[in-house]
Amino acid sequence: MSEYVENYELERPSAAEIETLACDENVIKTITKLQAFQSQLHASKFITECHQSLHPIKPKVSRIRCLALGSPVGSKNALYQLAFLAELASFLGINEVSVYDPVFTKTDIYLLENHLKYSVTKGGFGKVQDLETLYFMPHAPLELTQVLLDSEKPLYFLGNDILAHTDRYTKAKLHDKYETISLLVHLSEDKPKEKSADDFTPVSRRKKKKNVFVEPEINYDYTNSYLGKLQMTRYKESFKKDSDWGNSFSDLALHVIEPRLESNRKDDVDADKKDEETKKSTPEL
Repeated sequence: MSEYVENYELERPSAAEIETLACDENVIKTITKLQAFQSQLHASKFITECHQSLHPIKPKVSRIRCLALGSPVGSKNALYQLAFLAELASFLGINEVSVYDPVFTKTDIYLLENHLKYSVTKGGFGKVQDLETLYFMPHAPLELTQVLLDSEKPLYFLGNDILAHTDRYTKAKLHDKYETISLLVHLSEDKPKEKSADDFTPVSRRKKKKNVFVEPEINYDYTNSYLGKLQMTRYKESFKKDSDWGNSFSDLALHVIEPRLESNRKDDVDADKKDEETKKSTPEL
């Protein structure tokens, strides 16, 4: 993870190496495959689903940032994901595309920068929220998603379904290990458990089971969080047994975050201050 959060500099091909790579048989084959993969995706039901989901945010994004792509020269899945990125940029009409993965080789960088004209950056994250960037993070680990949410506060990202990739954790463990992701997951949950008029949760009349795990009460504190609402779109056509791209896009989902209003954050802070003042002014019994 340090290669992502620090200013990790990739080794780039020299001018002489670029000339050699331009004639390299393996590079030429990779470019041919990339074009074929993009054509295949363009004609698929999967990409139609993606276009439909992205249409509402199309006027709102002006950049794409791709992280955790893998090596497109060395991996078929990564090459399919790169073809998807190219199709994504084409549909959105975006020319400003930046990519980063610490595993990129010189050949990968040549393909990305010299053929696709993308910007291969170094590691690290900004400190200011970017409202116009769509993040594409195919199969990014939870650690990376957590850092991204904390540092760049994205409003739009295509990545692993945040629910599917956290269901192996209990709510308490998820909140303890990835607090911001936990807050995001909590936003996506359905209605809270119904409570009766006297504020007690209704209990089933069925016979109680022994040794049943009960989740502890968790304090989901959004006071200092930008997270307001979450809208998720899953893609039914992203994984098909007979598709050539295999699991390249399995569990891919579009996450659209509606940020909390500053006024709401201020109200939360004021309420906390009022509670503290009340506690201080209340004499101990």
